[in-house]
Amino acid sequence: MKHIYKCLLIGLGHRAVDDHLPALVPNALGIELVGVCDKDSTKKGILKKIFSEKNITPPNFYTDLIKACREIKPDFAIIATPHNTHLQIVKTLLDFKIPFLKEKPFTRSLKEAYLLKKMVDESKGYMRLCVQRRCHPLYVYGKKALANLGNIRHFEAHYQLHLDKPCDGWRSAIGQAGGGCIIDMGYHYFDLLYWYFGRPDNIFSVVAPKNSGGRSYPIEETALVSLKYGNGVAGNLFISRCEPRKFEELLVYGKYGYIQLQRDFLKRFDVDDQLLESLTRTPAWPSAVSDVLADFIANMDNFKITKKECEDGLEIMKIIDAIYRSIKEKKSILIK
Repeated sequence: MKHIYKCLLIGLGHRAVDDHLPALVPNALGIELVGVCDKDSTKKGILKKIFSEKNITPPNFYTDLIKACREIKPDFAIIATPHNTHLQIVKTLLDFKIPFLKEKPFTRSLKEAYLLKKMVDESKGYMRLCVQRRCHPLYVYGKKALANLGNIRHFEAHYQLHLDKPCDGWRSAIGQAGGGCIIDMGYHYFDLLYWYFGRPDNIFSVVAPKNSGGRSYPIEETALVSLKYGNGVAGNLFISRCEPRKFEELLVYGKYGYIQLQRDFLKRFDVDDQLLESLTRTPAWPSAVSDVLADFIANMDNFKITKKECEDGLEIMKIIDAIYRSIKEKKSILIK
């Protein structure tokens, strides 16, 4: 008989509604959503409406996380709440010995990154980060395909979104989000670049003027980051949350050609710009977290993966910390 994993979803904001719920209900991975927890009691009505439209009985709703953990005894939990709430939620889940999948970023700061790693290490808990590209087939193949390029020379990365109201909500508050496009949406790409190329030695970054219609708020909207690696590889990343359209691309150039990678296709070319291979995925993201959930469930007893997850998270936060320092100090930063 197939094992059914009981899941507790913590947070019922846009991310949970748009991405997590579609991946959980219905779900072919043997996952049963048994509870949703959110401090805002009005979210219960939203939950009821969503499930009534599906003609499904909604899961239990809680405003108290400790009560939810005690009553439900979930097999795992998903954290989809504002960044500033993550550490306390993690502590509670670790106390109850509940494995969890956490939304990015790893933490809001490098100081918090050391603390989170220590908490997970000491409790021997199972934690995974919801960074979809590491489980996306095209990006997985892309990493393997780097070997076909010979010595990597340089890369160009581009990741932009369009937010209708970038000044509104908790993501515009530096105390809650930790920053803007760099640490929030940008975390996905810094994770990808670290996975592909390792940690850079030197970073220089600047921010562009804001496009917020004259309204003032403290976080960055657009950033340009240059990265230099010890083996000579150089790369640039453009990140923005206020462009007219959504777009994402990674170009990697090597001795024998280059790779062009987007969400829905990968193409590899030789040095004469002749197409050597092409792969596609339709739809590009069947569910924003379905691939991650499948990997999470498949490896729930593998604590070596959590150890690596924490080590990588700490390294990525060192990169992000260096980027913010470069912007503040207006100079290149050497990462130690």
